[in-house]
Amino acid sequence: MSFIRALHQQLISQERSAVEIATATLQRIEALEPQLKSFLCVTAEQALATAKQVDAKIAAGEAIALLEGIPVAVKASTPRCAPRNRQHILT
Repeated sequence: MSFIRALHQQLISQERSAVEIATATLQRIEALEPQLKSFLCVTAEQALATAKQVDAKIAAGEAIALLEGIPVAVKASTPRCAPRNRQHILT
């Protein structure tokens, strides 16, 4: 949990942006997924759109929840996206 709190602090202090964090996470998934094969689908566009919304909230001085702007992987048994192919989940 301390890693999440550290990322949250970086977000609210504007040391890092949610888009920057999401992009780094997506790049890491892209690099490692061929070996790991651990994701069914990735909602990269949704992750980046959500990150932009979080960054806008922070820029406007609005408070954000602890997990807002923090990328998460959702277990495939959680109804989130149809497992049509071997892509990735990231929201």
